[in-house]
Amino acid sequence: MEHLDALYRPDRYRIQIDLNRTGDEEARYWEPMAPEAQQPRPKRSRSA
Repeated sequence: MEHLDALYRPDRYRIQIDLNRTGDEEARYWEPMAPEAQQPRPKRSRSA
């Protein structure tokens, strides 16, 4: 593991993963949704 204190700026990056709850009642878990099942997101403009 590498410590990125000076290199990583959380205000510059965003990670978003759409998850779907799956499994039977006894063993439920989260699973990433397939890309074709996700709704397209509008592009965000970048401001300087």
